[in-house]
Amino acid sequence: MKRSFALVAFLVGCSSAFGFITNGSFENGQVHGPGGPNFNIGGVPAPWTMTSYSPDTYDNTGADGWDLNGIPPYNNMMQGVSAYHGVRFVGFAASPSFGGIAEAFGQQVTGLQIGKRYRVSAATITDNLGRAAPYGGPYTGFGDIDVYYNSQYIGSLLANTLSLTWQVRWFEFTALSTSGFMEYVMVTQGPQPSQPSYRGIDAVEVVPEPMTMLVLGAGVAALMRRRNRA
Repeated sequence: MKRSFALVAFLVGCSSAFGFITNGSFENGQVHGPGGPNFNIGGVPAPWTMTSYSPDTYDNTGADGWDLNGIPPYNNMMQGVSAYHGVRFVGFAASPSFGGIAEAFGQQVTGLQIGKRYRVSAATITDNLGRAAPYGGPYTGFGDIDVYYNSQYIGSLLANTLSLTWQVRWFEFTALSTSGFMEYVMVTQGPQPSQPSYRGIDAVEVVPEPMTMLVLGAGVAALMRRRNRA
């Protein structure tokens, strides 16, 4: 009975909107602190933290972060784009300019099981219309998003194929530790000379691979049937 309850708790925990990721759609928390919106400074809401340069949170309501008009100093990057989930998403860049830019952010992930496979997924959108020349652009590329867990590369959210269109990207990896920092790093489109790329991300998830969930679900169902017959 204890085992069945443990499996149920595990499945319930993983059935939350973004699995092992907290605030995967960036909807909660202030981006720029108690002083209110600051439309000239990048930022991401907690528990996300910026790890390289300054990714930008967009807010379709204009309450915090960049609004629907895009980023004015950046020639209105992402102008008119609505969030994939909720009202917020994050945009970040990669460019060979200024000695090399690879904006990145991440958060601490806990509760994974060593040896189990997990799916990392997100909705992404690319602005490759050639804007923001003074700020690392013009952005014309379809760059990837590389993902690291405890500083080890685990996979990539591969490039979009359409401009200014949300597309879901995912990959799977095997957990080698129960907890660690998961970092999302924007990279340029290769080969050299690489093309500057600017991409939005939303609905970030880390969940057990679908087959694992099916097996666990079947196990819970069997244990509950056995318990009910007892």
